[in-house]
Order: sequence, then C-alpha cells, then structure tokens
Amino acid sequence: MKPTFHKPYLACLILLLLALSLALPAPVAQAQTESNGISLTVRPGFDGIIKRGSWLPVWIVIENNGVSVEGELRVQMGDTGTTWKSDVSLPNQSRKQFTIPIYSPGFGRSVVVTFVDDTGKVLVTHSSGPLSEVEPADTMLYAVVSPEPTGLDVLSKVLGGRIDAAVAYMSLDEIPSNLSAFEAVDALIFTDVDTNALSAEQREMISGWVGQGGQLVVTGGASWQKTTAAFQDILPIEVIGTESIDQLPNFESSVGIEFRDAGPYVVARSTLKNGDLIWRDDALPILARRPEGAGNVWFLALDPQFAPLDDWDGSVNVWTEVANYVPRDLFWERGFDDESSAVEAVSTIPSIQLPSIFLVLGFMLLYVLIIGPLNYLVLGRMQKRELAWISLPLTIVLFSAIALIIGLQFRGNQVLINQLSVVSGRVDQPELKSETAIGIFSPRRAAYNLFLGSDANLRHMTQFAFGGLDDESEVTLVNGQINLENVVIDVGDVQTFSSSTYLPNSPIIAQAVLQPGGDKIDFKVTNVSDSDLRNILLLVGGARQVRLDNIAAGQTLERELILPTAAQEDVANLLAGEPQIYQSHGNPSATETYVESPLENGFSTLIEGDEPGGFYETYGDAENYQRYSLLSSLYQTYNNQRVYTPVGEIVFIGWNDTQQLEISIDEGRFENQGSSLYFIEIPIEN
Repeated sequence: MKPTFHKPYLACLILLLLALSLALPAPVAQAQTESNGISLTVRPGFDGIIKRGSWLPVWIVIENNGVSVEGELRVQMGDTGTTWKSDVSLPNQSRKQFTIPIYSPGFGRSVVVTFVDDTGKVLVTHSSGPLSEVEPADTMLYAVVSPEPTGLDVLSKVLGGRIDAAVAYMSLDEIPSNLSAFEAVDALIFTDVDTNALSAEQREMISGWVGQGGQLVVTGGASWQKTTAAFQDILPIEVIGTESIDQLPNFESSVGIEFRDAGPYVVARSTLKNGDLIWRDDALPILARRPEGAGNVWFLALDPQFAPLDDWDGSVNVWTEVANYVPRDLFWERGFDDESSAVEAVSTIPSIQLPSIFLVLGFMLLYVLIIGPLNYLVLGRMQKRELAWISLPLTIVLFSAIALIIGLQFRGNQVLINQLSVVSGRVDQPELKSETAIGIFSPRRAAYNLFLGSDANLRHMTQFAFGGLDDESEVTLVNGQINLENVVIDVGDVQTFSSSTYLPNSPIIAQAVLQPGGDKIDFKVTNVSDSDLRNILLLVGGARQVRLDNIAAGQTLERELILPTAAQEDVANLLAGEPQIYQSHGNPSATETYVESPLENGFSTLIEGDEPGGFYETYGDAENYQRYSLLSSLYQTYNNQRVYTPVGEIVFIGWNDTQQLEISIDEGRFENQGSSLYFIEIPIEN
C-alpha cells in the first residue's frame, strides 16, 4: 500500500523544526567575516558566555588584504544603544588585534562589530548571534587557557555552592588588560600554554584580579616550565623538575575515589615556598594555595588533561577545593542593581534644587501687594491713576526680571558634573573597585563632548531602559582614555552615565587584631584622605553594626569591638586557612526566615548619621535623599534577593566628598562635584 503524507502534519513538523533551530543560540566560537578585502575575526565575551549586567571583552582581529584604509571599529550590543569605537589605520597586508570592553545589560542580545572608513562607509560587519547569558550571582564561571578546547569540561560539575557552572575556553590573546572587563570570571586556569607570551598589561590585570578575589590556577605535568613562566614569583611552591611516578596512593586515598587509569603519572616535583598544602602524596605537593589579597594563587602539580585527573570522578573533589575559596557575590560590589535609583541619586543635585516654598510664597505675596493695593494707593495719592497703564506693565517687567535672576541663581549658569561613587575592596589592596554614577546638568540646551582622564569603562545609564538599550551614545577609546561624543542635554536637564574602574583610592588604613580570648577585637583606623569621613557604620562578624563618630582628615580612631558569639568559630577557622564564611540576608524561599541586610536596618546611620529622623529629614533634604537613592540602588529589597556579608572580616562603610574620576567637557565653564560611599573589608588578624 502506498504510504500517504498529510500536508498539515508535514507543515507542522517543518514549523517545529524551524522554531527549534531559531531557539538554539548561534555558535559564538571564533567567527570570521570578510568583505572589501577586509576580514573580521570576533570572539565576544568568555567563549560566548556572558554574565548579565556586567562588562565583557570583545576580542577582534582585523586584516586588510586590499588597499590601505583609515577608519574605525564600532562595537555594539545589538543594533541600538551605546557604541564603543576605536580608530584603526590599516595599510595593505596588515593585521591588527583589539580587545574592546563593552557592557551587557542582558536580554541575550548579540555583539555587532562594524568597520567603517573615514567617510562613514561600512566596509565589513559581523554579528555574533545570541550569546549564552548566565546569572552573575548563581553561576561559577571558569576561564581555561589551554590548547585543548574540551580538556576541562569537568569544571561544569564543580558548582562551589552556586546553582550552576560554566566553562569558557580562551586563548592568551583574548585575556584583556582591562580589569573591569574580566571581573565576571571566578577562576582562571592555565594549563599547557606558554605564559611568557602574556603582555605586561595582561599580567598586571591578572595580579589585580587575584587581589580582588580571583582564583588563579597554574598546572604542572610535563609542560610545567612554560605554564609557570609568568607566575614564578607568586606561586606557593618552587618547582624542581618532573618525575614519572607509578602510583600516588596517599593522594588517591585522601580523595577517597580510585583512579580510573593506572600509572605512571607525570608530576611536577616541588617544595612548598609560601602557602598551604591542600592535597599531597606524602611529601610531594599535589595542590598548593597561596593567599593573595582576597584571592589565591594555586599550583596543581598534575596536568589535568592527562591521567590520573582526566575523566576521573575524583577530579570534582580536587577542583571543589579551589571553588570553595571563590568569594560570594557581595551586593556592594556588583554595581547598580536598581538603576532607576542610581539615576534618581545622581540627578538630585543639592546646589540646583528648587527655591524654598516660603521664598516663592513671599515673592508672590509681594508681587500681589505691589501690583494691586500699593499701586492703587500710590497713584491715588499722586492723583494720577491714569498712569496705571504704565505702572502695571513696568511692575510686571520688573518682577519678571527679578524672577529670572532668582531662577538663574538657583539653576546656575554653568555645567555641573555630579558623580556619586560606590568604592569597594580590601584595605590591604593597592586598588579598589569604583562604580560611579555620573550626572551632567546643563543650564541650556547644548551638545557636549565628555572626557574621562582615567582608564575607565563608560556606558549610558537610563531610568527606564536598563542600561541604555534605547539611548544612542558613542564612546571613543583613545589610548585607554574615554571620550563621549555629542551628548545633547536639554535646558535644565540631566544626562546620566555609569563608569566602572579600579583606582588606588582607599581613604583609610586600618587594622583589626583578635584578642587572645577570641571574643574581642582591637580596631584602629586612620583617615588618610583629604576629606572627612562621615556617617560611618562598621559590620562586625557579618551582621553586628557599630556606629562610629565622624573621622576628620588625618585623624586616627581606636575602638574595642565585640565579636558576635556566632562568628567566633568562623573567624578562628578563617585564620587557620579555611575559606571565608558569609552570612545570608534576604528571603529567597518560603521556608527560610527573612534576615534584613545591613543597608535596610542601617539606613538611618548611613543617611543621616544619627537616630532616625522624620519624612523631611530623609526625603525633604536633597543631600539625604541623594544618599538614600544611592543606597537603594545597591540592593532591591522588594524582590527577595539573597545577599551576603563576610563573617571573618570587618566592613567599614562611610562617606566622604572625594570625586573618583577626572571628568571634563570641551565647552564653557563646568564644575565637578559629588561624593563617595565606601565599603572596605578589613581582615581580622591574630
């Protein structure tokens, strides 16, 4: 019998297959596009993986096999929003490489790279297709630099207390020199690659990234010499050579899972130099750790792509030791979680607020009296009431001029650059992370060019479009500097931007020493900035709040602090080399008890500096409302987020009037103003 096909079913099947093909993300591995003799090779993010609401590097290679051309690269997330640009000169038979950091607001959009000539003609364009987007707080992101693109897929099973894990394979060239563009990575692993090829800028970035909490893993095996080349000074061990060993019985029994493959195994033989041994086989180090700031440098004596680690179930246990030291996602380090509140904060400029209601009412009363009864009485006494047709217009013109002058005094006659920064990091690190909300106020309608005098990232920030999806801005990168071109601002309006960078700007030096009893801390802090520190709150043991008096510039303050009983054991374990413990806040599920975050029950101290005030003290005062809005931007209390505070440290929170960024404009007079909010972690010492 001849088979029959039902056309409706066949059509449905075709539509289903088409929908599935569209639903699958396009591959974002290294892709090349060629046109007009010019080719673009693009790898966005971390092997196509990005964390929502974070910066990511876009690695671009552009080659010219045609005539010489001058132009610029343009990089955009999707087809609208901020464009990041860089000038390019391409002689015939030339090849140039760029790594451009861009911001990802989310929504699974693609990266579009375009090269245009100096007339604005598009010569070649490349679209990556949708990227693989993961949640920043829920996903452990591993970056693996290795010639084998699947050699460490086992890491996708190593969650380190997160919900998920992702593995990105990168080349040495793809590692950016911009720290903000790499902060989404939790662990960086070098195996079987020549790290001598890393540039000085890349090595400096990696060092800063480790200090901020990154986990750097360098592996051994037969290729230990080339893999360790760039990191000899910071490794916890000193490698002597390699050895072929038939068995590693003590290491195997310590992990508790039998090796899948029999020996011999090639091991980098080493001696402990500075740090702790995590795994060993008798006196032979297998995995060693050296603390570096908030992060660690690790050495694994085996090549994980070969036996015994390759395809061994025990590898998950070994890598879990590394993952356990990855810091939690602290809410003050992740930027502006509620961007609308950040826009509200930076748009609230105390020096250009509306005049007092009493001034307005007094002005109106005086105007009514003069134009009405007083004008009538004066002209009546002069017996010339017919002059009212002159006196009334003159009075109106006079009061209009006075109102205009008063309005100009309140609005100002120059551009104001308002910057509010959230600065975070450890007190013993040379650089702190600075997330800055920037508001540009213009007294008149004009177009400006904005310049940032530091190696910072910059993006448009809007109250309604979640990171500038609909706002067209062009950011030009020139030798690490930022130029924002043609910013159009209406009369009395504020345009808002966000910048992320790392700067050597800690306002304090501090020390916290645990007393012998283990229940008290000797705390000492010195204000080394040029500005007074105000509205200061300490977090001790993860949750206990201690309010401090204002600390003047150059002043030192000493206090004895009580360590909460619940935190004493955790602090002792941390001092013994165990991973940091974090206290959870929020209400992530119906079965857990809601625990307020420090920003919720510490608002009165951080906003007003003393006991809680009334409505007017917070909302009626422009400076207090500005602080309130900035604090609100860090943590959305309404969506039951889980957030963390470190138990084994003291966190110093306070304000001063320091402006973190050097910002200028190219037209007319302008004034920089603003303040900084600090979250500085102070480790507890013995």
